Amino acid sequence: AFAALKGDVEKQLATLVPPSFPRGVPGLLWAHLPRYLKTIARRVDKAPGNAKRDQELAARVFPSLRAFSQLHAARDHTVPHPELDRLQWMIEELRVSLFAQDLKTAIPVSEKRVAEQVEKVQRERAA
Repeated sequence: AFAALKGDVEKQLATLVPPSFPRGVPGLLWAHLPRYLKTIARRVDKAPGNAKRDQELAARVFPSLRAFSQLHAARDHTVPHPELDRLQWMIEELRVSLFAQDLKTAIPVSEKRVAEQVEKVQRERAA
């Protein structure tokens, strides 16, 4: 039951603390890294006995994560991508809202708002 949680947390940590850390962390995320790490800790603490609930919440984040991964992999590394960075930030804020509400989000966030940001990044990429 915890294999999915473990895999998801490992992927999240890889994006929050990439091999190019600290240089590879978007500026938007810097001030929020401690809260995102606390969110991970809260999620892991709540997981025993709540595996089904964790899977349900993770499934709500998954479409945005999949889109981010595809967009991130296809980006041009030589130019900045502020809207893609904003998408990553919004996904992390969505995780806070789902897994650690008491830590409060930095911005109003919802699955719909994140999906709108995905579309914005896709339009930016197509332009």
